[in-house]
Amino acid sequence: MISNHDPKSSPLQIGFKVNCRDGWIGTLKRLVVNPISGRVTHLVVEALSPASKLMVPAEYCEVIGYEAVFLNLTLAQLKRYYVHAN
Repeated sequence: MISNHDPKSSPLQIGFKVNCRDGWIGTLKRLVVNPISGRVTHLVVEALSPASKLMVPAEYCEVIGYEAVFLNLTLAQLKRYYVHAN
């Protein structure tokens, strides 16, 4: 989990590939940081299919590898994190 990491020292980089347990999701576009604690709270991911964005709680980040983030979620579980523009 990365929720306890300081974003300035976090190994996460914009542009990293984001994967879940059963496939590739998309690309890391932003980190959401709590302004009081300075901790990463969410990952904003640009998904490829369907073309949209997800805001995934940082607690699901299981592994940060070479230019990739691995989430402890399945593609089906990610559906609840899609951001819908109104």
